[in-house]
Amino acid sequence: MKKLKLIFLVALLLLLFNTGNCQTLPQHLPYGYSIKSKVARVIDGDTFVLSDSQHVRMLGINTPEIARLGKPAEPFADSAAHFVKSLIEGKQVKLTFA
Repeated sequence: MKKLKLIFLVALLLLLFNTGNCQTLPQHLPYGYSIKSKVARVIDGDTFVLSDSQHVRMLGINTPEIARLGKPAEPFADSAAHFVKSLIEGKQVKLTFA
């Protein structure tokens, strides 16, 4: 459990403290490839959209799903989404592909 919390914290810190220009992703991404982009909006606790409309799902992060397609939200889904919004929405993030 401590390892999971550490991974989550490192992922969020990497997202928070990096700035730069938005880039278009190449078709094939080499290991360790990084881009910097602005977060346009947060969909839920583990998914967000970049300013160039690309959807990003954070690896190693699994949060409750929000309500959609007639299914109710899972417990704490709104809290998870709000927490991620407060951290990254409207901010520059650095994404490193592994």
